[in-house]
Amino acid sequence: MRKLFYILLPLSLLSFYTCDDGDIITVEFDFDKTLELCREGNIDKFVNGDNYVLYDTHKDPYESLILLFPFANNSDIFNPTVANTEKTLVVNGSSIVFNYRTYDGDPSDLICQDIPGSETNITNDYNAASGAKVNFLSTFTDDDGDGVSSELENQDPNGDGDFSDAQDTDGDGIPDYLDEDDDNDNVKTSLEKPDENGDGNIDDALDTDGDGIPNYLDVDDDGDGVNTINEDENGDSNLLNDTDETLPVQIARYLDKDAKDSFPSGSLLSNSYKRTITVSITLLDFDLGTIQSDFLDFGTYSRTITK
Repeated sequence: MRKLFYILLPLSLLSFYTCDDGDIITVEFDFDKTLELCREGNIDKFVNGDNYVLYDTHKDPYESLILLFPFANNSDIFNPTVANTEKTLVVNGSSIVFNYRTYDGDPSDLICQDIPGSETNITNDYNAASGAKVNFLSTFTDDDGDGVSSELENQDPNGDGDFSDAQDTDGDGIPDYLDEDDDNDNVKTSLEKPDENGDGNIDDALDTDGDGIPNYLDVDDDGDGVNTINEDENGDSNLLNDTDETLPVQIARYLDKDAKDSFPSGSLLSNSYKRTITVSITLLDFDLGTIQSDFLDFGTYSRTITK
């Protein structure tokens, strides 16, 4: 058989020709680079001895790219504590495996199953030789859903990538960009109209008492001398259902400068926020037999969790 030679270029730009029992077949890498993870719903319950299996599939033809690597010492890839965390693993053919396969049908019932279905067969199977490098870049973004972007809440005041000095208006230990109630007045920031017209500009934030401090950062929203948190007459931690019924217009006490009675504060609201983790993966210098490349953009895997 005639020997074929290849110029090593990124796989995403090339079609490859490889031999299988004397037949020449075309291998086109046209994956969408949106990776899936086996056992995704239990990702936080992995234990030592388990493996992560990341994969991408493609139809017409049916094919897959699969990366397997151990949970042990690698959980930080999917749960980084520092944004832009980098890590490199080396394919060894046993505990760390990169694989390309083709099928005669949809492989979705094969990849993550302990007992694969029998409807689909593997027609070609190539494992990368030992030595290929797998590079991971893990980053995350946090969103407290309060209607104010993290950047506008001084997530990183000096721009050094360290969020430990982020703005914390109420001093409760939860920085504003993670805090659903930035001023700790028991009215969530999102309910205090930090961006009344929804244009992303907080210059129009509601300021009931006109003191220059928007309500979402003001401990006394109506300027009556009684802190908002102490205008919870029924003590249920819901300031929206407390009104002074002796007044002709019924508005919440905490926005009514004429309602000046003070009450013991209710329990502080619980706090949560969403974290979106994105893992970008590339492979360097890998060899799948007759398919070789010095670089492959394997794709990205994303997950959102509530903390």
